[in-house]
Amino acid sequence: MAISETEAIRLAWILGRLRYKLSPLQRDVKDWLEEILPRFNEALLHIGRQTGKTFLLNVIAIEYCLQHPDVTVVYIAPVEKKLASFVKPVLNTILKDCPDELRPTYMEAKNQLVFSNGSIIHYFGSNNDNHNSIRGLGSVSFLVLDEAGFFSNLQELIAVVSPMLLRTKGYLVFSSSSPESVDHPFVALIEQAKLEGWYCFHPTTDDKTLGQEEIDSLARLLGGKDSTKYRREVLCELVVEKTKQVLPEWDSAKYVRHIERSSVYKFFHHFVSFDPGFKDPSSVSFGTYLFGSNTLYLEDEIVIPGRD
Repeated sequence: MAISETEAIRLAWILGRLRYKLSPLQRDVKDWLEEILPRFNEALLHIGRQTGKTFLLNVIAIEYCLQHPDVTVVYIAPVEKKLASFVKPVLNTILKDCPDELRPTYMEAKNQLVFSNGSIIHYFGSNNDNHNSIRGLGSVSFLVLDEAGFFSNLQELIAVVSPMLLRTKGYLVFSSSSPESVDHPFVALIEQAKLEGWYCFHPTTDDKTLGQEEIDSLARLLGGKDSTKYRREVLCELVVEKTKQVLPEWDSAKYVRHIERSSVYKFFHHFVSFDPGFKDPSSVSFGTYLFGSNTLYLEDEIVIPGRD
């Protein structure tokens, strides 16, 4: 017996199955999460800009609360002020067709989405130590770190919140495009997730709802397809953002290479330089000036932390 679209939507909300709201790429990611999370209890989404990561993660969080009464979900984003202005537009879009009797209430004063079955989604900003207020929540069943590659305190935050998942055997989802520096802790998480099997990669170009015109427009906004912003945020490459480099013109692909030592290498000028850091790390560099190619060749370095 066929049912109307209105009845189908109502049934989807009753069951907590909101797949109809997702794009094909979002559905693929959601299917992957449903397979991976029960096996590993954590997952990392390395996904490009404008693919609707935040929308998808909020749909998943809402589904989880609809399906599980009296659970606590924590959603953390790198928002310093006006968290509600970040959250509410996404929630309004998702909840637009939610039946009144199932519609959760957004408590703006506490940045909570409260469900009639006792489940709650708590929204937090990662900056200014806002995450420390999470400590009093007790056990958490589902934790989302949205745009984790842009948290200034990712390691500290993980140390605070991950123990809250132990008693519930809860799920932890990291999501982000590539960070501005390859030294960011999110890059180490990417390597761990790849090695252990809980890594999901999709550049923006995988989203077939975006045409070539939209991709080209996004490239122009980010400085062109050769820019580090485009390569990071759209292609999800792990490259250093040039505007944040001490030497923006530095190109590792161009300048980092091995140089064979010639028979006259021992006659070249070799030097050792020492930069005392005091509170910052100290560094020692070893180099040689190659006269034939007019090149300063930095061969090695030692970095010494602290005052030692």
